[in-house]
Amino acid sequence: MPKAPPPYPAEFREEAVRLAKSSGTCTAEIAADLAISYETLHTWLKQEQVGGGYAPGLTTSEREELRELRRENSISRGRSPAGEGEGTGRAASSRNARAYTRT
Repeated sequence: MPKAPPPYPAEFREEAVRLAKSSGTCTAEIAADLAISYETLHTWLKQEQVGGGYAPGLTTSEREELRELRRENSISRGRSPAGEGEGTGRAASSRNARAYTRT
């Protein structure tokens, strides 16, 4: 599976959001001018609204904390975190389901 490209620098994201909020230009045009996808800029704008308390949802730090807590919970239950080691994914679930199925 190909790795995701490295994230954009924070300064770039902040400037893109500032441009989108302050200029009268549509978001798609700003995204094209900055050579980023519309969806990326839209996501940054939404994160800005959530972080500022203007929209419902988890902030970036809350999302990271939730991810870490889920990983710790998974480890404490004796399972490897998702994506690590053997026994994760759909194939493992199918094997386990077959093992417990009566014939």
